[in-house]
Amino acid sequence: IAVFLNPLYAVFGGYEVYDSGHVRIRGVGIHENPFSFYVLVSLFMALSRLFQRGQARYGLLSAALAFWMVMTMTRITFLAAVVGLGVMGAYAVIAGRSRRVMLGSAAAAVLIALPLLPIVLERSLGFMPSAGELFDLMRNPVALYESINWQGREVAWPIVYAAFSTMPVTGLGLGASVLVMREYFPAEAGELVHNEYLRLATEAGLIGVALFAA
Repeated sequence: IAVFLNPLYAVFGGYEVYDSGHVRIRGVGIHENPFSFYVLVSLFMALSRLFQRGQARYGLLSAALAFWMVMTMTRITFLAAVVGLGVMGAYAVIAGRSRRVMLGSAAAAVLIALPLLPIVLERSLGFMPSAGELFDLMRNPVALYESINWQGREVAWPIVYAAFSTMPVTGLGLGASVLVMREYFPAEAGELVHNEYLRLATEAGLIGVALFAA
């Protein structure tokens, strides 16, 4: 998918151009949000093989996967990537005392953050803040929340969360989040929750979330 199918899919129109001029690449037959998580999990697997075996093919595969993840411009996956790579590096130091894996994880996080962080900040805040402005916002969570352009997500998430709370352990079944969005919102709002954690929790419950985290 990363090496053969998605390049063809992108060439033949598998992308969306936003009013801001940003181009977001989708996956083969799937929206960019879930596709980005699929790519991220695959990236973790490829990096693990690269660190353990040192074979160049896994480095090339990791680069291809990271490229598609960046091209989806999905903010929540960016955060998951940084956290996941941080955990990978910390685990390598604690369990295996491997500085090589720790440095490799840090390098991968930096390479992903360099192209994605400016896009994430601009999409979230509407502008590219300076380091001082970003630090001030991080010190004031209320101001940070009010500065973010949620694009209607703050309206949808409580309703979908309420649906999740009716069956939190097992979830409502795969695709249930789409039905919730259809029931409470007009068609132009779309069918996606735009929060993969909340979508997974609603559809697969805490059991599904635990399996995904593992």
